[in-house]
Amino acid sequence: MDYKTYFEMVYHLFNWNTGAWITVKVKLDHERPAVPSVTGVFPGAEFEEREVFDLMGIGFTGHPDLRRILMADDFEGHPLRKDYKQIMPPHVPRIRKEGR
Repeated sequence: MDYKTYFEMVYHLFNWNTGAWITVKVKLDHERPAVPSVTGVFPGAEFEEREVFDLMGIGFTGHPDLRRILMADDFEGHPLRKDYKQIMPPHVPRIRKEGR
């Protein structure tokens, strides 16, 4: 979650054997957001952490392969952040076809 002044990571954990459900929330600094990786306990979280890193810019310390997964390697910024400024493409005038 991006609250403009801080981020909040939300983990929903469920135990299939007992039916227990727990939600863990971690508040992160907006300038340098980072949280320890959970891939040591939940290896399946590797893709999700890479996605969050790519789109939101949140770092995961201890992640085995933290790199962009959806955007190009040379893409600047993180498009799902509220402070992301999209660069508009150059204006191209429309060409009208008149008559047939």
